[in-house]
Amino acid sequence: MDKIKILYVDEEQNNLNAFTAYFRRLEAFQPISSLTITEALKHIEESINVLIIDHSILEEIGLDFCLKPILENTIIIAVTTYRNMEMLELAVRQKLIFKYHCKPFDFENLHKSINEAIGCSNN
Repeated sequence: MDKIKILYVDEEQNNLNAFTAYFRRLEAFQPISSLTITEALKHIEESINVLIIDHSILEEIGLDFCLKPILENTIIIAVTTYRNMEMLELAVRQKLIFKYHCKPFDFENLHKSINEAIGCSNN
């Protein structure tokens, strides 16, 4: 069985390290991390299943980033420290992103969201 490739893009190396440590111990997943969108795009070209992206990076580029053709079949989950969630709620309703989580997020909840997202994409 192929592992589920999860790419997490965040400007904070500590967040990337924690993400990688958590998902590396789970057999079904192949965690990949990136500090920049430019670096992330290289991984996306190689095909990933789920993209987890920090909202501050997403906001820098705008939610238009989610409309890039290269992300057409990619499940996107945003993470954020912001308390104003209107933009992210709109993005979920418009199906630009699958879901969002507030930082600091609970890895078990994120894991559940990924499983839910993968289940939805297989239907």
